[in-house]
Amino acid sequence: MFPVLHVLESKYFLILAFVGASAGLFIGLLVSYISKITVRGFVTDALLGLFGAVGALLFCLFAPWPRDTVTYRVNGAVETTTTIGYRHPERIALLVAIALPAVRELYYFLRYRPKPRA
Repeated sequence: MFPVLHVLESKYFLILAFVGASAGLFIGLLVSYISKITVRGFVTDALLGLFGAVGALLFCLFAPWPRDTVTYRVNGAVETTTTIGYRHPERIALLVAIALPAVRELYYFLRYRPKPRA
């Protein structure tokens, strides 16, 4: 059996999902306000942020990553730590949660922007 990851069994996972949905909603509303297009699909932006954050977190946790061994001295003792996965998957998850709704809103802006009058 695979050991259950501590991140998946804690409230941290749910908090990251909420932060991803909030970031997606905020970025979607911000980009639509800046581009002066109508606010549509804010629920879609929130879902993109949520699934982007959760998906990126799971990808970073389970993707193969080169081993990283760090050795340092603490009070005369030698400490050695080896990690197999990426050390900070929440950073990547937040970037994906911000990028997906922003790309969707920019695509929507480029496709449906008002035509200039001649």
